[in-house]
Amino acid sequence: MRHNSVRDSEAQIMREVCRDVHTEPTLPPINENDYERRVNTARLDISARGLWNSCEKTFFDIRITHPTSQSCSGKTLAEVYQHHEKEKDKYNQRVIDIEKSSFNPLVFTTSGGMAPECNRVNKRLAEKIAEEVKQVWYADDSTAVGSLAGVKKWWEYLQANGPVSLHHCTDFGIKITDQGERLLESLDL
Repeated sequence: MRHNSVRDSEAQIMREVCRDVHTEPTLPPINENDYERRVNTARLDISARGLWNSCEKTFFDIRITHPTSQSCSGKTLAEVYQHHEKEKDKYNQRVIDIEKSSFNPLVFTTSGGMAPECNRVNKRLAEKIAEEVKQVWYADDSTAVGSLAGVKKWWEYLQANGPVSLHHCTDFGIKITDQGERLLESLDL
């Protein structure tokens, strides 16, 4: 698993429901007396507008950790998540004070897990995607308004890229029946 592939997958999902999405946005230099030097020259992984509210810009920084590595030995998974989120938290104050934005660390494990903050962000993305989709089908009901094109596109993206980018369809609480999968496969969109 590669950091950049996870970053690109997250950014791609954000582009579906957020505005002004950028990977590796450059932060303007600041007075070094106020912040640590490495925070001054920081480059975060993603920025996007509209995740938490329509105008707010949010910065994201991704970390991938191997929970059974020697550096994590003796720690519970919750402690590993907490440690890595806290390490990323060094950017939080700078983003709030200088960028006037919010910050969310996105900590993933190589085994497919997500730290609590990362899980919260991805659940919010799933909620926003669900808001965009205007049609839900039950059994053979095809009277709802909207289009399945968005659902099919999103579902195909998750199936193709989900395991690579640590997104599994069950993480979003989605259950598509065998009949539903056959329907999505048969659509000519």
